[in-house]
Amino acid sequence: MDKQELFNKSYYEYMNMRHEIEEMAVEASINKDKLYYGYDVILQLSLLEMIALDNTISEIEVEFVSKIIDDNDLMKILSKKTGTKIGWSMLKNKKDSKKFLHQVKSAFLMDMVSFISLFISTDYQTREDYLNRLKGNIYLICQNILEVDGFDPKEKDAYKTLDKTIFKKMDDLKKITYKSEDIKVGAVS
Repeated sequence: MDKQELFNKSYYEYMNMRHEIEEMAVEASINKDKLYYGYDVILQLSLLEMIALDNTISEIEVEFVSKIIDDNDLMKILSKKTGTKIGWSMLKNKKDSKKFLHQVKSAFLMDMVSFISLFISTDYQTREDYLNRLKGNIYLICQNILEVDGFDPKEKDAYKTLDKTIFKKMDDLKKITYKSEDIKVGAVS
């Protein structure tokens, strides 16, 4: 698959997940914009995690991450948060990109945790398993970004990185949320 096909496939998956988020929000009577924001942030953070695995961040990878999102561009949000001009081009400086990625992830840690908590508690109110759909969606899009600049052996365990970081937070918060919801339900009975 060429680069444009990989991007198109990823964008299609991105839009499908936004549609599912909208369905979930309607079913649970939640503001979809907060969920869209969180999804955009967590997807971009996941993609940044992936492109940093081989220690080289290519221009095509940066372009992929910067263009996949419709509304909530990570660098624009970070610029607002910090009051400084920050752009995707900062990732192209290979020497500082790892440090910069760490700073970006740190800046969005609370946003990520808030989104995961909101998503899980909203998902809990629905009949569908949107959390597993979200994880599958992020996996698919991350797989495409790993292929966009060719396969690197350092990237073969890329999914373990997601499992140890973002998906672990999701699973941990799901356990806490479901346990606290069960306690509330049990207390009423």
